[in-house]
Amino acid sequence: MSHYRVAVIHKHDSYDEIADLLAPYSELLEVEPYIWLSREDAIAYARKHYDMGRKHDKTCWEFMAKDHQTDEDGNIYTDYNPNSKWDYWGDIDTCKVKHLKKKKKGQSVREWMPTYAVVTADGTWHSPGDVGWFGSSTESDEQWEEWEKNYNRFFEKVDPDYYVTIVDCHI
Repeated sequence: MSHYRVAVIHKHDSYDEIADLLAPYSELLEVEPYIWLSREDAIAYARKHYDMGRKHDKTCWEFMAKDHQTDEDGNIYTDYNPNSKWDYWGDIDTCKVKHLKKKKKGQSVREWMPTYAVVTADGTWHSPGDVGWFGSSTESDEQWEEWEKNYNRFFEKVDPDYYVTIVDCHI
């Protein structure tokens, strides 16, 4: 499990609007079933991530396919949201964008409002990588530097009467 902060930019001071902007990224959102792993990928995944040793391919595939829909080619399907970023969240603080623009001279928004991600008012999730369990994340050093350098861009052209809510996400 990990906790991380996300800035959500929204038009109205509305909990429902924040929830709607975050909804597509819920781990609990079921989507139409899609191919998660091909037969070959499932076998390779089982061998790499589980103690499958020298077990037959069929045993590895059956292990991965358990409780999943499959097809005649051995593809394994899932309805897990591939865009998931959180399993629950809570809001921390809200302010108008115009108040963000009154920052101390020479100080970036990122310095006094650090978040790992930003959800813009159009519902797009922006982050340098993905957060995983136990505080892990996938971004490279270069991606993190780019995030730090360009973080303010999310707030520069936003209507000053829009809101920014910082939420604590859990995954």
